[in-house]
Amino acid sequence: MANTIRLLEVDPELGRAIGDHDRLDRAIGAITGTYMPFEAGASRELTVALEETRLGSLVLDGFMVNEVTIAGRTTADLVGPEDLIRTGATAADASMLPRADSWSALTPVRLAMLDETFTTQASAWPEIVAALLERATRRGSRLVVGQAIRTLPSIDVRLLAFLWHLAAHWGVVLPRGVVIEAPVSHERLGRLIGSRRPTVTASVGRLRTAGLIEQREDGSWLVLGSLFSEGGAEDHHALSGLEEMLLPSALGVRRRGFADAPARSRATAAREISRRLDTLRSVLSDHQATHEEQFTLMRTRAAEVRTASMALSDELRRTREARAARSAVDLRARDRADRAAERAARAAERVDREPAVGGGDASPAGNGSGGPETDAGTAG
Repeated sequence: MANTIRLLEVDPELGRAIGDHDRLDRAIGAITGTYMPFEAGASRELTVALEETRLGSLVLDGFMVNEVTIAGRTTADLVGPEDLIRTGATAADASMLPRADSWSALTPVRLAMLDETFTTQASAWPEIVAALLERATRRGSRLVVGQAIRTLPSIDVRLLAFLWHLAAHWGVVLPRGVVIEAPVSHERLGRLIGSRRPTVTASVGRLRTAGLIEQREDGSWLVLGSLFSEGGAEDHHALSGLEEMLLPSALGVRRRGFADAPARSRATAAREISRRLDTLRSVLSDHQATHEEQFTLMRTRAAEVRTASMALSDELRRTREARAARSAVDLRARDRADRAAERAARAAERVDREPAVGGGDASPAGNGSGGPETDAGTAG
């Protein structure tokens, strides 16, 4: 399904050479085109779309691979963002050499289809046409370098050099190295560098063990180290190691007067391994010192926490003892108060009973008709 886009908005680099801002703004608004999206894994529909494009296609984003089979042997070419491609189905030699040509999308891909409408719109801005020609030339140069890499006799050097070659064009720089976001399988890597899958798999294992490359979970590739040979940087050894590997002696190529080339190659490898071991020992020593320092600090803090905990426990014990002592004193005081109140109540009760007894004895005498005197008179 084709979609209309403003080409310079999705690919601003095409208008980089237009210096006048007004002309650039007009170009952004005037140059439109169509793009076609393809899902990862698309092959037949991608091949058909490219064959039907008359002038060519511009890769806006994503990676795809072109595989050509001749006499049962297949080679491949990786195509990525900013590449200008034309299938060549109408080339003069298409019918002279039987071949099978196919395209496959390694990731989701968007292509801008260049047709007569585009050429009419872009005719007022020759800088855009020059930018497209530059991209076509750039891809041709990349193909030539790839052909030279395929001639290297060592598969390890060939694979590492090719990955760095791709990283120089599409790499994303990370602290550990450069990522090539194209998920290229071992089989397709073999087709890209002129080898076979088992050989590539063995080479990948050796280079991974040497700490030069990694394949991430999504299938993309990470080449470790720096893109530039910076002296003194221990973790930027990848490209300098590649330069040593590319020497005739490291490749095991014998020349007149250089009969000891394999021995020197082994010596170079031994020096590299020794240097890396020294680096690892230094790193491990630093880590050990750091860990011992941290362990000592942890032990000191643990002792401080233990001392503080014991002091807190003692304080809590003293607080509980003091609280228990105060409770005992309060209990004894309440007991004494209760006993005193009880004694006071009994005393008050006795006092109340004593006046009542005395009044009872006098009352009968007072109630007589004259008391003792009356009794005496009566008796007389």
